Amino acid sequence: MTTIPGCGWAQATFRCGRCGAQHTATTEADYLKAVGVHRDAHAVWDRLNAIERDGIASILAV
Repeated sequence: MTTIPGCGWAQATFRCGRCGAQHTATTEADYLKAVGVHRDAHAVWDRLNAIERDGIASILAV
């Protein structure tokens, strides 16, 4: 987290220890949203079988 004296926090960077994704947010609400959305994406990914994962990965590659 980066801070500016007297102004609270200016930005925070979320780094996923599982996949390495990074997201920098400038408000607490944006940070919490990014963490929640990322957590939900991992939960969905974990429920997919190998064929479904390959299909989504190929779509995202395009």
